[in-house]
Amino acid sequence: GIFTFATLVANSSPYAVTVLTQPTGQTCTVTAGSGAVAGANVTSVAVNCVDDVVVIPPPSGPVAPVPTMSAYGLVLTMLGLLLVASRRLRASVSRR
Repeated sequence: GIFTFATLVANSSPYAVTVLTQPTGQTCTVTAGSGAVAGANVTSVAVNCVDDVVVIPPPSGPVAPVPTMSAYGLVLTMLGLLLVASRRLRASVSRR
């Protein structure tokens, strides 16, 4: 957007625009930030800020494997659940 500074710069005087302090999490650059005032407002200065990229480093040590269940383990678990479910179904039918 358009911006102005509180201090006026006299005609023919040099100017220099810089970023004094970078905003947290951003990096700002100035384009066409210096020159001399030539009888009119300076409109060519641009300040562009971009978000910093955060790079997460890879782990420094060995990575522990995530425990998973094998296909046989899944089949045995399903058979066990089926056995429990069928016993409960039989028990509820016999109570009626």
